[in-house]
Amino acid sequence: MAKKQKPKATPGCPLYPHASGYWAKTIHYKTYYFGKWDDLKGALKKYFREKEFLGQDTHGANDVGASVGGLCTEWLAFQHEHVERKTLQARSFKEYRIAVGLLLNHLDEHKLIEALQPVDFDAVREAIDDTYGYHGRAKTMKIIRMVFTWGFNNRRIKAPVIFGDYFSLPTKKEMKRARRVQRQENGPRMFTAREILTQLDAASDSMKAMILLGINGGYGNTDCGKLR
Repeated sequence: MAKKQKPKATPGCPLYPHASGYWAKTIHYKTYYFGKWDDLKGALKKYFREKEFLGQDTHGANDVGASVGGLCTEWLAFQHEHVERKTLQARSFKEYRIAVGLLLNHLDEHKLIEALQPVDFDAVREAIDDTYGYHGRAKTMKIIRMVFTWGFNNRRIKAPVIFGDYFSLPTKKEMKRARRVQRQENGPRMFTAREILTQLDAASDSMKAMILLGINGGYGNTDCGKLR
């Protein structure tokens, strides 16, 4: 897929196109993000709605705090910079965007983070349960927690967010039990010799190599994907 071309800065526009793919503005040595390149109108709307609160000390007495949507946008932009520096895989960033999108679909993006209560995450957890299996739920909840942990560690929010027991990550014991139950439900994951030969006959050269590495060396998808 062709990389999006960076738009030019518009004369008189308070925002500039940041390399992360978002319209941004730097205030008091801190960069704020407002919307993607292809939605300048929406980015400007968000900027004018929030500009009076920007640039204030995050621990000041008059600080109104960060919004959920604002923190999510800034966190995604931060992670995208890691993708550009090759310190984060594009696949991981895609998972981050999907998790954040689910969060914003079930949590008011304009709500101040300091006003969040555990009950606010109930709808988010229910959506996660309806969308993913056991392991997907744990991964998505972990990503969502990462957003708010990053916000606190980088002084975007005053205090850690309290998610409540309903949004707690599963324990190692629970994960182990879930894997055991899943293996029992799926049954043995085995191919017969005839099935393997049929796959080899139909496979391309690269796929044939992966099949042989799998049956002879125990290589999985990730192992093969890391090979040069």
